[in-house]
Amino acid sequence: MSVRLPGASPAQVVPVGVRSDGSLMLPGATTVGWWVGGAQVGQAAGSLVLAGHLDDDESRIGAFAGVGMLRPGHVVIVTAATGPATYRVQEVRSYSKQRLPAELFRSDGPPRLVLITCGGEFTPGSGYADNVVAVADAVR
Repeated sequence: MSVRLPGASPAQVVPVGVRSDGSLMLPGATTVGWWVGGAQVGQAAGSLVLAGHLDDDESRIGAFAGVGMLRPGHVVIVTAATGPATYRVQEVRSYSKQRLPAELFRSDGPPRLVLITCGGEFTPGSGYADNVVAVADAVR
């Protein structure tokens, strides 16, 4: 699977689970994680949740550095073995890392894409204070 943000090269997507504290187990900075508890590409309902890094420990650009620059109307393409799926961004918001709304991880409702990356204030040793989240609806 891969994901392509506007103006960026496609990034590889790999399945990820969650830690005991509920946080996603993300791969390296240049790879994006697909939450295996969520929807799959092309599924008729629920949230396809992809999460990736803004940067890495050496300040190199991560696969999801562009998430915070997305705006409503931008198109994101996710490609799986079944083919490409197109999503149109509806909103981009920041949330405290400890306060991601449960509604982002829905298993019902219309099909949508949820992109999650780091953002906000950076503290050495603690990382970023927030998550930047883009929500996009499936384009039929």
